[in-house]
Amino acid sequence: MDPREADPKDLIERVTAELRRPLPPQPERVEAVMRRVVSARPARRSPYYWSVFVTGAIAAGLLFAVFGTRDRTSGPPKRTGGVGATAGAVTVRFTLELPQAKRVAVVGDFNGWDSTGTALVKSAPGGRWSVTLELPPGNYHYLFLVDGRHWMADPTMPHDRDPDYGSANSIITVL
Repeated sequence: MDPREADPKDLIERVTAELRRPLPPQPERVEAVMRRVVSARPARRSPYYWSVFVTGAIAAGLLFAVFGTRDRTSGPPKRTGGVGATAGAVTVRFTLELPQAKRVAVVGDFNGWDSTGTALVKSAPGGRWSVTLELPPGNYHYLFLVDGRHWMADPTMPHDRDPDYGSANSIITVL
């Protein structure tokens, strides 16, 4: 019978019945597969493998203990002294020479990485931007945000690679 002349429903039923028909048993294939299953053993790991694995796990734990606990969303330091003062705080001045900038903000650990929290003020005669903050003693990572879209490390301070984002952050130590 020519498949083009057959009723499509009848053809589908015949193909379906053929596909549902069980395959004939093939004992030689079953035996070959079973021999492979029985003879296979789990691979044995060398002592070197385990020492590398354990060392890596310890290193990951230490890195998490050091860097994984940094909280970038903690916000600014709590004000505990008089108006505008923080107990034990130190006056810190952030400056940036950038005459072509329209606006500059300092963003870092000390303000919860809030890009709108700490704007710098441009001095009248030139392109020097600055702001003075009261910070408690500690180490702080920060960047400048120029014109709301360009991140820039402080060229006058040391840098450190940020483990979360891979960028170079400036570091300030307040004593």
